[in-house]
Amino acid sequence: FLKLCASSFPTYKELYFNQTLDHFDATSQRRWPQRFLLNEENWDGRGRLKNGCRGPILLYTGNEGPIDAFWEANGFMINVLAPKWGALLLFPEERYYGKSLPFGSSSFESENFVYLTTEQVIEDYVEILSHIKSTKLGAANC
Repeated sequence: FLKLCASSFPTYKELYFNQTLDHFDATSQRRWPQRFLLNEENWDGRGRLKNGCRGPILLYTGNEGPIDAFWEANGFMINVLAPKWGALLLFPEERYYGKSLPFGSSSFESENFVYLTTEQVIEDYVEILSHIKSTKLGAANC
C-alpha cells in the first residue's frame, strides 16, 4: 500500500533559473543557478480567470533545506489545491540550500554569506515568479 501511494504522488520537473546574486546593487551583473521544482499537471485551464490567467500559480516559498525534501510534505497544496483550482505549482529553492549554491563549493566561505539575507531571498521569489509569468503561455496576468 505505501509503495502504491508513493508512486502515485505527483512528480515535478527540476529546473534552474539564472538568478540575480545581489538584487540591491544595480551595477552588479552576477548570476547563479537557482533550482526550482515545477508541476503543470493541473494547469490545464480549468482555473482560468477572466483576465486571461490560465489558472493560479501556487508558490511554495521554500525552507532552509533542499526543496525536493519539502515536495511530498505539501500534500494539501499538491493533491488538493492544485487539482481543485487548476494551478501551476512553483517551488523555488532558497539560496545557499540544496543545489542552489551561488558560489558552488565556495558558498559557505564567510565572505560569501553577505548575500544570505531574508531580503535577497524574497527578491529571488519575485524574480523567479516574474520569469515564470513572462515565459509560460497564459501566465502573464496571473
